Amino acid sequence: RNPAAKSFRVTLYGSLAATGKGHLTDVAILAVLEPHAPTEIVWRADVVKPFHPNGILFEKHFSGTARSDGVTATRPVADAKYLGD
Repeated sequence: RNPAAKSFRVTLYGSLAATGKGHLTDVAILAVLEPHAPTEIVWRADVVKPFHPNGILFEKHFSGTARSDGVTATRPVADAKYLGD
């Protein structure tokens, strides 16, 4: 969806950040994004989003500027349809 992106940054929050490496979350994220552009993963177990303890923010970068386009997932996976496009 973002072929012009120069890089990606994915920030994991709360318990998702605290347990993500053990559940191979980083491996899954990198498997999908790294083939398209360099990807940085930021682990923020100290920050818990208000709606759900498992939060994630996807940001795409174009020529040094970050744009998240409002794609912040703070809902359970079952509610993923609310994440936007």
